Amino acid sequence: MSAIKLPWKNAMRRPARFWLTALSICVAFFLYTVIFAINAALNATGSDNNQFRLMTTHKISITKSVPLNYQNKMNVIEGVDNVTYVSWFGGFFRDERNQLQAVAVDPQTYFDIYPEYVLAEGARTTWRQIKSGIIIGQALADKYQWRVGDKVPIQSTIWMSNTTSSFTWEFEVTGIYQTDAAETNQQMIFMRHDYLDENRGYGRYYVSWLVAKLSRGANADGVSHAIDKVFENSTAETRTTTEQVFVKEQAQQFVDLSWILKLVVLAVFFTLLLIASNSMSQSIRERMNELAVMKSLGFSSGKLIASVYMEALLIIFVGAASGVLIAAFGLDVVQQKLATFLPGIHIQASHYVQIVVMIFSLALICCVSPALSIYRLTISKALRT
Repeated sequence: MSAIKLPWKNAMRRPARFWLTALSICVAFFLYTVIFAINAALNATGSDNNQFRLMTTHKISITKSVPLNYQNKMNVIEGVDNVTYVSWFGGFFRDERNQLQAVAVDPQTYFDIYPEYVLAEGARTTWRQIKSGIIIGQALADKYQWRVGDKVPIQSTIWMSNTTSSFTWEFEVTGIYQTDAAETNQQMIFMRHDYLDENRGYGRYYVSWLVAKLSRGANADGVSHAIDKVFENSTAETRTTTEQVFVKEQAQQFVDLSWILKLVVLAVFFTLLLIASNSMSQSIRERMNELAVMKSLGFSSGKLIASVYMEALLIIFVGAASGVLIAAFGLDVVQQKLATFLPGIHIQASHYVQIVVMIFSLALICCVSPALSIYRLTISKALRT
């Protein structure tokens, strides 16, 4: 009997135990894959572009705005190549459950600093001609079936429109951006900041944060301190950090996700080891007489242990592969739930390598106790029992 067929036959002696154990492993690897994808977003260094971007917000809180004219003062600081600004709009489409990630930006500079948002030829020109125009992500366009030229009503929970005297704003889709980078949010909405300023009742000429693009070779820490020093004694003192730190801090306003993720991973795999090890130990105890017979027929302890290892490997592989596949296909749901404050959730290629290593390692650990039992097995004692 082949090295694969024998472990499969042994594993399927108790189908219920096999599938329940595989299901437990499936759940564990599903959680691990989802957690890995979230953690990758938390710790992502990002593209080559965002390594040269600094985020400047109000020193007290991001909910407090800073003056728009800070842009001009930051542009003259040594090491700063370009500066743009952003204001949070938020809002939802038709129902509050359909939350949107809408921001007001400078149409002249924003996409120069964020080249990962790729627009079709002529889209920026059209956007600059239509003040109520918006640029949306391809994923968002597919979700709501929006096309260029569509009129889209967005309800804001912050800003009232002077035009309609309500919280409902009407925009026209003037472009759809594409992106090849997995960590880039594909569900953003970009509106013109001058249109927001003209139509909101308060907060004009103030922005939520500014983004400075560093010159090549500039020191990020040095430029950050220089920016904050310029506004040190102003009415709106600032705090400048790298984009990675900025995104991570926004996510951790809710909870220290990184710590919780590590704790969950530890608990999941400790439980997994207990379940898989117990299953393998129970399976071997039931077959001690058979193993004794096989030893008497000339099978060495090494071959029997290898067969048990293949059996454990088979169970763990079935469960792990199922869990990873379900997570990979279901990750879109997680992205939609968390994209508002943590974009860029994705599975990195290195994760699959880790999964393969973990499968072989877990199978090895689960076989420690059965291997010792086989090695200590005495033929006469086992057959007599």
